[in-house]
Amino acid sequence: MTTEERKMNDTALMYVTEDELRAAKLLRMLLPYGDKLTDLNALALRAYSNLHGLDPVNGECYFLVREKDGKREELGCYPGIKGLRKKSKDQLYQIDRQAWYTVDYEAVDPSLIGYDEKKAATVQFCIQATLRDSISMGRYIIQSVQMHTAGFDKAEIRAALGPEPKWVGYGVVLKNEWWLKQPPLVTAKKRAEADATKQRFDLPFVDDYLADDVPEVDIKINGADQLPSGEKPKRSQANILADLGFAPPEEKVTEPEVETTPEIVYPKDLVDVKTQKGRRYVDLTDDEISQYIEDITNELQKPGLNQNKQGDLSMRAQVMRDILALRHPMPTDEQMELEV
Repeated sequence: MTTEERKMNDTALMYVTEDELRAAKLLRMLLPYGDKLTDLNALALRAYSNLHGLDPVNGECYFLVREKDGKREELGCYPGIKGLRKKSKDQLYQIDRQAWYTVDYEAVDPSLIGYDEKKAATVQFCIQATLRDSISMGRYIIQSVQMHTAGFDKAEIRAALGPEPKWVGYGVVLKNEWWLKQPPLVTAKKRAEADATKQRFDLPFVDDYLADDVPEVDIKINGADQLPSGEKPKRSQANILADLGFAPPEEKVTEPEVETTPEIVYPKDLVDVKTQKGRRYVDLTDDEISQYIEDITNELQKPGLNQNKQGDLSMRAQVMRDILALRHPMPTDEQMELEV
């Protein structure tokens, strides 16, 4: 660290409270790579983890630093595969606390993803990951049962609903990626799972890389994103503090304006479903819906219930869960920033 950088670091820390600085130092002690981080790096990682609800000690997010030939480059914060899994499960749990998803892995030929013979020769591993989740599969099964009950045959159901819901991702590790810390096969599986996960879930990360994908050695990843040789991006002290979520003590922080809640627009397939008494489910209160779901759950546990009745009750319960999910959506990135 140069004298100028050290002076900027010391000046920036003047705006940080003792408790925040103490928490940053503790985080550096807990992380296996903490000796590579400055106090500002640890503060940035702590802000990133609070923003996304991730645990850096558990490997859910990282602050990466590249060191070579006595030079140091800060690469910033990235999620780990554990962080992607955690946020994906959180989205499922918003709909059903017992929901789950699985990922199956398979080695495939690089030609499957468009690699020609010359490029395929540089590939060490090419992994295909297939993700399936209980929410999507459950809806698909319920709709299939409903159409079958209505008299549609298998071919008609397939034509109307399409194939079963699944998301396929691919992970590739090249033979020249010698800088990887983990076995190449493990990294390829992580990349494939991350690809499939990002297709299925709306994850709150602005970057496209996992922490495992970012090299900690001085190599060129994407020439279009490189600055001219010898040129470094200039960031002012105000920019650094703003990125970390800290403001000078003399600045007066204004309260954000409270936005009015937009009217919920329900899909037609939810609006048309009614209770046995003729009331639309979308007109029920949250308490009434919760009571209906509890009653249906108890009904489904009764022995001797025929298949058609089970399908109808399961469909109604899912409709009500979807309504609650629309009424109480997950917070946006901006809302999470305000909460942090």
